Amino acid sequence: MPLSKAVPLRTDLPPRVLLVDDHLPILEEIRELLIPEFQVVEAVTSGPAMIAAALRWRPEVIVADIAMPDMDGIEAARRLRRLAFHGTLIFVSMNSDTEIVKAAFSAGASAYVLKIKAGTELIPAIRKALQGHTFISPSIRYKGED
Repeated sequence: MPLSKAVPLRTDLPPRVLLVDDHLPILEEIRELLIPEFQVVEAVTSGPAMIAAALRWRPEVIVADIAMPDMDGIEAARRLRRLAFHGTLIFVSMNSDTEIVKAAFSAGASAYVLKIKAGTELIPAIRKALQGHTFISPSIRYKGED
């Protein structure tokens, strides 16, 4: 079932967020960070589960790792875009390689946050992305942001 659009953002409810990471402690840390401001609808551990959960929940935001077994986050993002998913994609990764960052944005990312900086940068990245802007952790030397 293709997604025509993410369900419109209601101003009286926090944005729905889907979390994706194959490390459960990281999922829990990110969930705890986000729940005061966002509605975390589900946390999953693989690319295929990300696609299924996105189809089920139609979240406004997906926060995903890149390196995962079965299917990496970038490939899962590409597949979601082919299914007409229009929500905001934010990658949280340990990898600061500019080629990986470029691939993430090519797959439809609006933000790229280093895991080591997630505690201070993830919420601002989500806010900026929801406003239609891009965000890249400042410590990454990438020349593709706006």
